Amino acid sequence: MKLLALVLVIAFDRFLEFFQRWRAARWPRRVTAEVFETLAGMVGATAARLLVWLLLPTVLFAWLGLGSDSVIGWLVAVLVLLLVITPRNTSEINRQLLDAAARGDRETVESARRVLFDGAPVDPATATTRQTGERIIVLAFSEWFLVLFWFVLAGPGGALLYRLTEWLAETPDPNEHEVSRLQGWQRRAHALLVVPAAPVFTVLMLLAGSFQRGLNAWRGDEALGLSLIHI
Repeated sequence: MKLLALVLVIAFDRFLEFFQRWRAARWPRRVTAEVFETLAGMVGATAARLLVWLLLPTVLFAWLGLGSDSVIGWLVAVLVLLLVITPRNTSEINRQLLDAAARGDRETVESARRVLFDGAPVDPATATTRQTGERIIVLAFSEWFLVLFWFVLAGPGGALLYRLTEWLAETPDPNEHEVSRLQGWQRRAHALLVVPAAPVFTVLMLLAGSFQRGLNAWRGDEALGLSLIHI
């Protein structure tokens, strides 16, 4: 059921344009911040941070555990993934960047780079090709892979807990300019949640790179690739 949920969410992301626009607008993150600010005004910042951080993941863990094979469990898994995979539409921007670079469309290239490097210390106007490629890899890791990693290991509750940890670690308490103690712990928790996923992502990238190089070599070899294609 987890695999089916993943396939469906990826299909939504690739083929439904309205869903891509909805994700790029980052509605779930904005709603989470608004709920946190509202609760902070009612029960205090610390209690609000704990409620937003732990309430829904705890309910999901108690209800579905690490995953459920029921239809309801599958629907909940799909809904959670649709909500927590909320990137800046990196794959589409990457495609636009490549197409614009091939056409020599500098305006579109600069616009795409501004979106990619939003929040990064690199100036998009002076970003090199290598920096752009590295940024796309980093965004793919944070926006897609980490959520899917914790979804596979811990179900919808794990995916939601990871994303809420990330969002709240970056959200300051209302009317406060310093990092609160609980926000500091959330930043540490986010760093710990990243640790086990990083080597897995690295290995997969290495395997994907080696596969692509092997495929290109096969295609370009008269004896192994092109001759077989024409058979």
